Amino acid sequence: MTRKLNRNYSLSVVVPFIGILILLIAAAVLAQTSGAGQTSGKEAAVLATAGTTVSAQAERPLMPWTHDAGSFPVGRSHTKRHGARPMDGGSLFGPVTLYDLGGADPSAQFTSVAVADVNDDGKPDVVVTNGDGTLSVLLGNGDGSFQPPVTYNPGLQEPTGVAVADLNGDGKQDLAVPNGYSKVSVLLGNGDGTFQAPVSYGTGGNGPSSVAITDVNGDGHPDIVMANWGTNTVSVLLGNGDGTFQPAVTYSSGGGGPTGVAIADVNGDGKPDIVVANYVSASVGVLLGNGDGTFQAPVSYGTGGSWVNAVAIGDVNGDGKPDLAVATSCGGACDGTVAVLLGNGDGTFQPAVLYDTGVYLAPAAVAIADVNGDGIPDLVAADFYGVPTGNISVLQGNGDGTFQSPLIYGSGGIWPDSIIASDVNGDGNTDLVVGNSNWDIGNSSVGVLLNASELRATTTTTLASSLNPSGYGQAVTFTAAVSAASGTPTGTVIFYDGSNAIGRATLAGGTASFSYSSLTAGSHSITAAYQGSPGFRPSTSAPLIQVVNGLTTTTTLVSSLNPSVYGQAVTFTAAVNSASGTPTGTVIFYDGSTAIGSVTLANGSASLSTSSLAAGSHSMTAAYQGSSSFAPSTSAPLNQVVNPATTTSLVSSANPARVRQSVTYTATVTSQYGGAATGTVTFQDGGSTIATVSLANNQAAYSTKYKKGGSHAITATYSGDANNLGSTSTTLMEYIESAVTKTVVTTSGSPSFVGQPVTFTATVTSTYGTIPDGELVTFYNEKTEIGTGTTASGVATFTTSSLKVGKHTIKANYAGDDTFEPSTGSVKQVVEK
Repeated sequence: MTRKLNRNYSLSVVVPFIGILILLIAAAVLAQTSGAGQTSGKEAAVLATAGTTVSAQAERPLMPWTHDAGSFPVGRSHTKRHGARPMDGGSLFGPVTLYDLGGADPSAQFTSVAVADVNDDGKPDVVVTNGDGTLSVLLGNGDGSFQPPVTYNPGLQEPTGVAVADLNGDGKQDLAVPNGYSKVSVLLGNGDGTFQAPVSYGTGGNGPSSVAITDVNGDGHPDIVMANWGTNTVSVLLGNGDGTFQPAVTYSSGGGGPTGVAIADVNGDGKPDIVVANYVSASVGVLLGNGDGTFQAPVSYGTGGSWVNAVAIGDVNGDGKPDLAVATSCGGACDGTVAVLLGNGDGTFQPAVLYDTGVYLAPAAVAIADVNGDGIPDLVAADFYGVPTGNISVLQGNGDGTFQSPLIYGSGGIWPDSIIASDVNGDGNTDLVVGNSNWDIGNSSVGVLLNASELRATTTTTLASSLNPSGYGQAVTFTAAVSAASGTPTGTVIFYDGSNAIGRATLAGGTASFSYSSLTAGSHSITAAYQGSPGFRPSTSAPLIQVVNGLTTTTTLVSSLNPSVYGQAVTFTAAVNSASGTPTGTVIFYDGSTAIGSVTLANGSASLSTSSLAAGSHSMTAAYQGSSSFAPSTSAPLNQVVNPATTTSLVSSANPARVRQSVTYTATVTSQYGGAATGTVTFQDGGSTIATVSLANNQAAYSTKYKKGGSHAITATYSGDANNLGSTSTTLMEYIESAVTKTVVTTSGSPSFVGQPVTFTATVTSTYGTIPDGELVTFYNEKTEIGTGTTASGVATFTTSSLKVGKHTIKANYAGDDTFEPSTGSVKQVVEK
């Protein structure tokens, strides 16, 4: 059963149940008296990871908490308290201070509390909704005390919860209250501790039982999330930012009778998720958020209890993953319990582990907060019924996910059904604010339990190591000494390696020792955290840097090719050896001080191939990074020589070529293993430089014309650059051909007479046309030179009258030049008397 019922339904069930419960109370009083001081001997079960609780109160979320999802229990008797430690002068909290809420109808007085600064004076106030529809405000004095409650009647109908936040963005705290059969009422704050008339919105379901406020769609506006008992649903009302809300969208709660709701990012995707406590099915439903205000279908997890009233979300073992603490009952003849479901960090949870709260029936509410000031989350449960008063159970956390036996505190009322963990007096310690629904026994009330940490003696914890530095696998004993100005502290010390708990020990004579041989190689920040006790405050030692030397290793480095050529792939292989086993881990290869790659060892060896080494000498090293058991080591430098390498080829555009024909020489520079070459190419003809040209796309070209025929020994020499040696092409023999000529000789007349002048004409032609003017032509009579002539437009003449009677062969010989080849022509001349 749950208190989150509508009025008619609750009265029909609760009234006959009260009669049965009174009989159980009488038997319980006798059993409790006879069993006082007895302990069952049960130890708390192991717990694990956790996350962040999104509180329903926006103004002062001083401690993680999940608001209010209490219940009244079904008939179940107990004969003793199990595992409870009684209150004493050195307890965590001082005596409860009660604030009577009154109320016209005590039988309906379910109280739901929230803590927030509602009058904007910087001091925490308490807001209470009462089952008779009234609203009480207790303004805080800042010292943990509160002014008498001011009670309003805004016309609410059996409110079952309250959440506080600035819903309209005016900087003033507003309220969201589930009430009636199917609505949530929004009361906008005036900023002075009073509130405007409620405006109600439908929940889309029946029997609203709890409420939480957060921004579920990422638009910066607060939204309302509710659990609906009667329809097994969760309602989401998206806020418009002005204090109004869109129509409710409902989702299955994943179980029967949802009574409590909490919101947090339980799968680490940055989007709010919903966790619902389902009373009837004794389960929690997890609805993963999509980030846009919609949610996926619920996944349900059993709690191991008989019924479930409330859920809180918090990191109880410091691994950063959200866990769940659920107020439940273990069923059968045992006390109320808190179930812890360890989170896997992906929105899933491990099976529930139950922790005995040490008092009757099922807790109505649960909170996660550090109440003893040791930096470790603790569990606080409001146990719905107790004799002679209701009870608050505090299970101190050990920091590793386990919890100590419960400390029991009176709530000041009979039915504590909601609890807030918050600093209400500004001393930095967590206090408790409890809503007591006394039912027919008396008026409802608010109980305030101030943290009594200041009453405990201050302690100092120091830490020493038996061996520092130590070797890998070697046992080291850490000894913590805890002292105080008066008295000898008792209790437990937890030893940490960084943030990981590695062991615990009980103080004896103010010291506690712990031996450990599983430290990995390297430096460790070891601390000892004294957990405190009823008379002594917790304290933590300064970090002790424990150096653990790993097993000695040696690293050697070899090259697959040395020297290599620029652009050529070279494989460097590092071998890491140890006298004790085969090292594992990573090797980083360095070119000088520059890391060029990281490779994981396989059977003690790691290889890296590279073709990016520049030409020149390189100091290569391999640095083994070490592992949890092996010490790092670095190889001796390996001098890797990288030689530049190029080839230069040379081609001619025409070979042979004619005189005055354009000839282009093209040099191509090729790096042996690819890549662009830069620099210049020098062209030479017979060793004499004729041109120097810059490379472009690995080529250089030079063009020329030859005026003379002949042969030319052409070479191209590449200058080289930072990554490429220079190179010279093979000699290219370029042949230049002269123009072919033809000489034709004619006579002015044959036969001629003795003494008669005769003119011989030599016409010289070539493949280029006429030869240049002024070229010499020699005339012969047989073999005897008889004269010369010079060309004009390729024609040369010679006149003679000295020929004798007879037949003569007159020849004209053109000697040629660099451009034109020689030629000879002849003509027959007859001379008569």
